[in-house]
Amino acid sequence: MPPLLRCLPSSHHPVVVPLAVRSISSSSVVQLRVRGSSSNSSSTHKPPTSDKPERSIEEVLRDIDTTLTPEQRAHVDGLKKQIRGGPNAPRSLYRDVATPDELVGEGNFFPRLADNAEALIDYALSHIPKRDGYRGSRRKKRMAARHTIKVANDKRRKEETAAAVLRKHAKAKKDRELAKSYRAQAATLRQIADLRAEVRREKLQESHQS
Repeated sequence: MPPLLRCLPSSHHPVVVPLAVRSISSSSVVQLRVRGSSSNSSSTHKPPTSDKPERSIEEVLRDIDTTLTPEQRAHVDGLKKQIRGGPNAPRSLYRDVATPDELVGEGNFFPRLADNAEALIDYALSHIPKRDGYRGSRRKKRMAARHTIKVANDKRRKEETAAAVLRKHAKAKKDRELAKSYRAQAATLRQIADLRAEVRREKLQESHQS
């Protein structure tokens, strides 16, 4: 049996009351006396006596004022829209009226819906207090995902920048060593050229003297 529904016995047939209505239909709000209930259920807990005539659960539910203000109606519509999946989302048994296929009997009783079941559900939802601000669950998850991506990108950029700096320093060091070797070779070649030039001059002087 869906959790929205609860089979309450009456004189002939049980009446299905939305589960959300039970949270607001306390003894301080409305006194329910079900006709046909046992009076000697317990020796210690005796039912309260009253001179008022007994009323059926149908009459009690029908007499509940389910009128909503525009603000309450907007609040209820907002609560009903907080279902993920869009129009193809599974039905919420705590917010939607049960279909005949979802009504399952208990024992010899077969439940039936109250005439104002939809109004009772809206009336119960209208008493849910509004949240102070937004929860931001999806936004928090989205921001966390963005932060994770940002951290990964920053790590990758930092590693790539460090690797680029190392490559730059290695190339500069290689260029400096190559330039140093070129300068050393040039000095050696200049010394060799000077020696050869001096040898040629000596030979020329000897040939002139002879």
